[in-house]
Amino acid sequence: MASVLSLPRGELKSVGLISVGHGFSHLYMLILPPLFPLIQQDLAVSWTELGLLFAVLSISTGVAQLPAGILVDRIGARPVLFAGLILQAAPFALVALFPSYWGLVAVVLVSGIGISVFHPADYAIMAAQVRAERQGRAFGIHIFAGYAGWVVAPPLMLALASALGWAAAVSVAGLIGLLFTAVAALSRDALDDASIRADSKEKTGKAVTDLRATVRFLVTPPVLLFLLFFTALATGTSGIHAFAVVGLVELYDASLAAANAQLTGYFAAAAVGVLVGGVIADRVKDQEGLAAFCFVVSAAFLGVIALKLLPLAYVIVPMLGSAVTIGLMSPSRDLLVRRICPPGTIGTVFGFVTTGFSVGAAVGPPIFGFVADAGRPDLIFWLSGAFTLVCIASIYAAKSVSR
Repeated sequence: MASVLSLPRGELKSVGLISVGHGFSHLYMLILPPLFPLIQQDLAVSWTELGLLFAVLSISTGVAQLPAGILVDRIGARPVLFAGLILQAAPFALVALFPSYWGLVAVVLVSGIGISVFHPADYAIMAAQVRAERQGRAFGIHIFAGYAGWVVAPPLMLALASALGWAAAVSVAGLIGLLFTAVAALSRDALDDASIRADSKEKTGKAVTDLRATVRFLVTPPVLLFLLFFTALATGTSGIHAFAVVGLVELYDASLAAANAQLTGYFAAAAVGVLVGGVIADRVKDQEGLAAFCFVVSAAFLGVIALKLLPLAYVIVPMLGSAVTIGLMSPSRDLLVRRICPPGTIGTVFGFVTTGFSVGAAVGPPIFGFVADAGRPDLIFWLSGAFTLVCIASIYAAKSVSR
């Protein structure tokens, strides 16, 4: 752990602040699903209507991400980041005042716009505040915080709802996010990306890259291949996130509690993996090779689950193994994207390629739901592994065309 956090004090402060904000963004992604049974009963809405809330959030985030990246490169990451921190939390803080279904639709729509800023803004700030030889560790801490937000969301929201009711619980979670925003404002100098924009001006002679030139760069093969990479990664992992419980129940006759415990372990193992992966990423030169190795091992572990080679009591081993290896490659993944960014385009490029997360999160669950409905729960794990192999092909193709 000491090695993971071995950043100078100033760098650790910057990474810590944006990582907590990133953790809140993941918390707000899952703030409502744990409360769906209570919301469904109180508002008398269908499960389909509740599912649409998650879809609206994903679409809102995906559509707003590229504009957020362009703004980061033009006006700076700090104002965009603070706008995102406010927009993601404030709508949820108001839920107790307007506890209706259409009110929730408006809430997730606005909050999704706020959530969209974190990838482009955070990576621009880390590029400015953290030296290149330590950015892998910084990326690892940043990704870890996102996983932590997912892990914390269900128990936090259930505890608050049991004490206050679902609407007040959501409002309290929103107010906590606004309180963090106020705290972060006191240390806003640690969130400045002016140095990276000054470096861009020195190298290119321009304060920002021409918008038309940036757009032309976004449709070049390396960038499009990384967009494919993130889409395939999110599609495959969304299958595990949404349907691993179903797969374990159907394949192994696991209890619902046991299957959910394995999924919680999966998230926790991935979070540990990204911290270790950040240290490794700073020490290896072949980022593509590291990512490919991790993907192959992860897919092999998923194959073990699909083939039922182990009894239920030991299935946790390949579940954790798959999660750890996916986590290990995540900081290297971000370093590979950082490598292809021309001066003055970090926010825009990260905003564009990580739109694949939203695309994958939207298209993945219906695909995996279809194979589950078809009576093939083993395909949940086979398909997830297959999408990781698409990721390998994408990063090596990007490396080839970048040359």
